[in-house]
Amino acid sequence: AGKGGVEELKLARATHEQITNDVVNVVGDSGVAAMAKANIKPGKAADIISPASKENRPKTISAVAGSLNKQDETVFPKLARYWLENTVFKTPRDANIGVVFEKAARGEGVQAQNFDAMIAGVAKAKGQDSKRVVTAVNKVMDVLKATGETKALRTPPGVTESVKAEGGLLSRGPLGIIDTISDKMRNMGAKKFYKQFAEAMVSDDSIKALEKLARTDATRDQYAAFLNTLIVPARDTTGGLLAGEQE
Repeated sequence: AGKGGVEELKLARATHEQITNDVVNVVGDSGVAAMAKANIKPGKAADIISPASKENRPKTISAVAGSLNKQDETVFPKLARYWLENTVFKTPRDANIGVVFEKAARGEGVQAQNFDAMIAGVAKAKGQDSKRVVTAVNKVMDVLKATGETKALRTPPGVTESVKAEGGLLSRGPLGIIDTISDKMRNMGAKKFYKQFAEAMVSDDSIKALEKLARTDATRDQYAAFLNTLIVPARDTTGGLLAGEQE
């Protein structure tokens, strides 16, 4: 794989045994019991989140999610949270955190299909419309990707310098909020952001909110605003969509 490919993924550097042990710890005793009832060994669950595994493909992810959700709907979201939090192996200093995360977690091709299958499994576990939630989460990932674009690329066509100078639509639109998101991520650091984003993507409130955003054809500005509420630089801050997920 080229730059930004599998060799940069944290999970790709872990052995299958390490990931399997992590899976057991992440889902806990009740999760292991549910997996046993679903006839899914921890190693099989490790397969779907290991980039190096041949079983790391959409069909297998969907099958594992479906079986686990029938037994215990809390188990698959725990796997998804672990996967999201540990996707990036190492973020270079001064790198754009949002761009690095988007490329490692979603990427392109089969990797992007795997991403959709993981999110769909979480949505179904939460009793939400999976197609809408997948659409919404991809829109959020688009916002993360946009944090790496230059301001010129993010400026809507036809907007003149005079409009910018007047503090018109750009001061309140996607441009301003994307810069705000970028700054917040930089201030909190990559590791904290990955952890917080992973928590948010499996929380009941966030999944519900994402389903609603997709249902109402939200704009990128609205998705950016949603992402902005998820990023809480101080971990001891209560409130926001993560409140119910904090341990």
